[in-house]
Amino acid sequence: MTHLTLELREDIEYALNEKMNFSQIGDILGYHRTTISSEVKNRRVAGSANLYGSNFVYCEFEATCNNFEGIGCKRKCSKYVFRRCPLLDKPPYVCNGCSKKHGCRYQKYYYRAKDAQKDYDELLKEAREGIHLSQDEINNINNIIVPLIKKQGQSVNQVYINHPDILYFSKPEFYRLVNLGIFDLKNIDLRRKVKYKSRKKESPRRTREESKVRINRTYKDFQKFLEEHKDYDVIEMDTVEGSKGGKVMLTLLFVTYQFMLVFLLDSQTKNEVIEKFNYMKKTLTEKRFEEIIKLILTDNGKEFFGAEEMEFNLDGTKKITNLFYCDPMESNQKPHIEKNHEYIRYILPKGTSFDNLTQEDCNIIMSHINSTPRESLKNKTPYQVIQNIINKEELLKLGVVEIKPDEVNLTKSIIKK
Repeated sequence: MTHLTLELREDIEYALNEKMNFSQIGDILGYHRTTISSEVKNRRVAGSANLYGSNFVYCEFEATCNNFEGIGCKRKCSKYVFRRCPLLDKPPYVCNGCSKKHGCRYQKYYYRAKDAQKDYDELLKEAREGIHLSQDEINNINNIIVPLIKKQGQSVNQVYINHPDILYFSKPEFYRLVNLGIFDLKNIDLRRKVKYKSRKKESPRRTREESKVRINRTYKDFQKFLEEHKDYDVIEMDTVEGSKGGKVMLTLLFVTYQFMLVFLLDSQTKNEVIEKFNYMKKTLTEKRFEEIIKLILTDNGKEFFGAEEMEFNLDGTKKITNLFYCDPMESNQKPHIEKNHEYIRYILPKGTSFDNLTQEDCNIIMSHINSTPRESLKNKTPYQVIQNIINKEELLKLGVVEIKPDEVNLTKSIIKK
């Protein structure tokens, strides 16, 4: 949404004079009522004491003053202070449409479009001092950078990486200018960190199947194994749920590279997960699977109880990877994938059903996510750095392609349904 213009401010002034409330004004102008409220409250101006009727106004101290003279006080007394009307502390915060303003002896406040515009222009002028942004530079940011953030869900860090020629000033300065309303952008448009609720803790009692599958695969076993194989890349594995009982996503995160594979499961079951592992072994070949996926850490979800089938080759004669489990109810032991799921939630917010999705949709999702640069990777993308261990041809077989920087989109609009 664009900023308020003088014409819009004149409409606000007229509407206030007609005793319209903020919701009514917002509906007419296409702005939220809080925007109108902030504009009026922050840019109201004090009116002259005798603008309507009497030139005598109340003094804050008249009740306790021994020398109160009425009309002459404000000319003679150095302690004279206008008393504000208590209604000014409530919407609409101004006297524009007040039926009692004629003859009212309180200090008055009004919203005037020309004064509000003058205040706004002064604010813009002050904001530009220090970075010397010209109007052409502001227009350039509004035309190129703002759509990438608002329409495609890109982060501030991402647009800074891809457009250093336009965003030549610091990120803190960018946020400051957003706060001041310099660009066609609001704080609400900037991507926020997803707040995760801790998972509900279930009964710590283990089933016989869980106890059996965890033998030699506990978190302590994982730590010991990692100490002995420090050159192995850790892959964290998890699932992302859609609507209850529907399709889910299987995710594997290559921690060192922040690269994530996403596979759609028809149901959250052991057999579905095993099927995807068999798919990777066939697609990459068992030899390459063994070279790339050496060490996996996951939680205690029942869908991950097919440990031997996941660890061994297709005919079950050779172990080609190593699978370990976090301690029960300790998903924080694989924090990277929990954090990385926020990218999926930008596109598919929590509660969204996955039932109409296809694997092709998941390929699109992981391609855009893996083409998003990360500060932890020195502003490179996961797609770029994963090529240290997986080549482009193999990535293509897995459904991952590189998205051009300005085409990266982390909103639901990339799903064509």
